[in-house]
Amino acid sequence: MFNLINEVSIDVNKLVGAMLRDKKRSGDFIKLPVVTDVGRWDVVRVSIKELTDLVINECRSMP
Repeated sequence: MFNLINEVSIDVNKLVGAMLRDKKRSGDFIKLPVVTDVGRWDVVRVSIKELTDLVINECRSMP
């Protein structure tokens, strides 16, 4: 009906490589903007390892 995308093809290696080159990266951490409420956000510092593990696990669980 709405022709929404329900499948995404992701190259995990390219995604992780892009995260490692991100300008918000500082050493072993990356700063990410996170929505905390409607119209509100905060910057969260996440370890590269934690983010990489999360991305890999989420991509593996995708249909």
